Amino acid sequence: MTHVPAQSDHGQLRVIPAIVQRHAEDASFYWARHGDAISATEHDWQSLQRMERLLDAHLEGLRVAQLESAQARAPIGDVAWSAAKTRLNRWGTSDESFVAGTLALHAMEVGSPGWLEELQVLAQAQSEAGRGDAIAIGLASAARRRGDPLSEKLALHWWQQGSPLWRRAALIAAYSMPTLQAPLIHDALPKGAEPSVIIESARLAGACGIAEALPALLAVLNEPSSCMETKRVAAAAIGRLIGSAADGGVAWRQAEAVLLDAWITAPEQVADEELLVWLWRAAPATTVPAIERMLVEGNEDRQRWREALRAIRLQGDPRWLSVLLQCMAHQSQEDEIRRFFVEPSSNLARLAGDVFAHITGARIGHQRWREAPEPPDDADEAMDNPYVPAAAKRDPDGALLWPDVEVLSREWSALSSSFDAARRYLGGEAVTESSLLQMLGNAKASQQQRWQAALLLQLARGPGPCFDVGAPTPAQDRALATLGTTSWNW
Repeated sequence: MTHVPAQSDHGQLRVIPAIVQRHAEDASFYWARHGDAISATEHDWQSLQRMERLLDAHLEGLRVAQLESAQARAPIGDVAWSAAKTRLNRWGTSDESFVAGTLALHAMEVGSPGWLEELQVLAQAQSEAGRGDAIAIGLASAARRRGDPLSEKLALHWWQQGSPLWRRAALIAAYSMPTLQAPLIHDALPKGAEPSVIIESARLAGACGIAEALPALLAVLNEPSSCMETKRVAAAAIGRLIGSAADGGVAWRQAEAVLLDAWITAPEQVADEELLVWLWRAAPATTVPAIERMLVEGNEDRQRWREALRAIRLQGDPRWLSVLLQCMAHQSQEDEIRRFFVEPSSNLARLAGDVFAHITGARIGHQRWREAPEPPDDADEAMDNPYVPAAAKRDPDGALLWPDVEVLSREWSALSSSFDAARRYLGGEAVTESSLLQMLGNAKASQQQRWQAALLLQLARGPGPCFDVGAPTPAQDRALATLGTTSWNW
């Protein structure tokens, strides 16, 4: 392995490029995994913290490499930057950009802005070439994670550029910058703004509880030229700002109409956040028939089953639990298992089991799961079937365990009397403000449950920032203290 000598104030030090390259690879990997884990059912606060520590360890390795590779009179070297940029040039994703952006912001902190300028040029070129905005998003995420005065100054600079690319980047960074949130949203929502900027500002307003954005969000709903995605996101933000306890009046009725239409016509395009805001306010006369229809249609189109199960998870109505058991039993039959090995996306046994666990608190593990089914002899040939679309061959539930239907059915027979059909449940507890606070502080609750608890708590309390279940764990501890609770069950 080649050793590269480098000068520093501490004498002759050595940096090993292969190790630095591995730090860059692993940092981008753990950042991608961290983003997926924030609202994942297979992760809890403890596993999120472990992932966070691994991410920080690799980022620290890169920062140390920058310092140890510095030449005489230079504040930092470029060995780590070169490793990060090599990956960014090859893949061009937000994960690699986040790592490069973290290093560039560190360099800027010590008076070397060149790398940041280079990243911004790459992001602009990617956007102008029609290859998306991943580099800008990754850079904005690095600024958001720092959330310091330097990052705030950079976000304001991006906003002043005036382009949709950099205005969206500024809004992403502003999630950790309270002083910028209201001014940026005020500038972002006037009539005629670019849709991607309106969408990002609506999400920011909803997540951070910026109540003064409500009139502008209503104007988005009433603007004939607004696209459905823009209206849908604005409607969800309105629901978050109004809260579930308030009457809502005309504002809520307008938002409800938009979200209901989106859910009925294209449920797969509705984000969980938007679906939950509507489901928590909607009447059974609206939601139950829609879910029942999707379950019926799911015999021909399993995507409709998936969307129905997603709604049941977020609704928390215990009357659906027997339906989930029926779904698990049906999807565990021999012919359905055989179909699974041809089209993994067709089988809903694991998802139904996970939704059951989400509502009841019976995490699918230990005695409640069984080994994955054995593949039939011709499984390999089935997966090679050219008539099955590639999308159907991917397994969206690969991280979930197979439920033991018999065990869960016995448990449900014993527990069903303890669930009140008139209430909604999360993690086995009837939803109240107290139970939501307990869920947020429970380090062994799934991140999906904690994410839902945070949003429901925001709806219950009205306008105010939503608890960030993806924030660094020390920041979550501080936020829990302000809510009057603490983390437990470590």
